[in-house]
Amino acid sequence: MDNDLFASDLAALHYPEAWRTSGFVDAAFVWRQREEFARGDDTNLEHYRWRAFCQLLAESNVFSDDDMLRFVDLAVADEDRVMATSALIRLVTWPNLVDRQFHRLSTHPAFAAPVVQKRIAREREKRRG
Repeated sequence: MDNDLFASDLAALHYPEAWRTSGFVDAAFVWRQREEFARGDDTNLEHYRWRAFCQLLAESNVFSDDDMLRFVDLAVADEDRVMATSALIRLVTWPNLVDRQFHRLSTHPAFAAPVVQKRIAREREKRRG
């Protein structure tokens, strides 16, 4: 699949441009999502991006600090604030985050919303457990 088609599929599903170079999704994954959308299976565009975030975490055992911050940047760039907040919560509660990464996220400005801080406090207690 060529880069123009990949960019077109990303745009059709309202993925922020940064997804194209993130390395987190490939053209085949996004093409399958666009085909699903075209069938009318789910007309909520944010659900496709949500699934990309979830799949990324489900298929990873570890995140480098760079990958972790790239994930945050993609969530922050998303047009759907509710979904983006959910993605950030999913990341900060992901069991494969090491403590150093958890601490870094817990103080990152993208995680400042009260609902996110509430989840961070719960996660911190679980980690102390």
